[in-house]
Amino acid sequence: MNLELRTFYGQLQHIIVVCLAQSRSLGIKQSETIILTAIQVCVEPTAALNGLDLHYYSKMGRVEVVDLTCVQCVVGRVKDPDTNSGWVVIDRSGSLARAVFNPE
Repeated sequence: MNLELRTFYGQLQHIIVVCLAQSRSLGIKQSETIILTAIQVCVEPTAALNGLDLHYYSKMGRVEVVDLTCVQCVVGRVKDPDTNSGWVVIDRSGSLARAVFNPE
């Protein structure tokens, strides 16, 4: 199986904290806490053609439960001013995060 690194966008719906006690029958040697998130995914986000690394979407899809350690960053969204029917993802972890001010 070949795995491919991909970026997904979604809306955080719930944070679920699971406390697991020590259990020989389950193979848990010491108690531990697992944090899961329920995320509603954005359907087919598309990248803008203007080179700004902005992503657009207009529909939300299924809800997925994932381990919190899979979430790499939190982003925002604003209503698409051009169409008013979709959203623009504000993701400062990509190329926009590397903006540098040069006074010269």
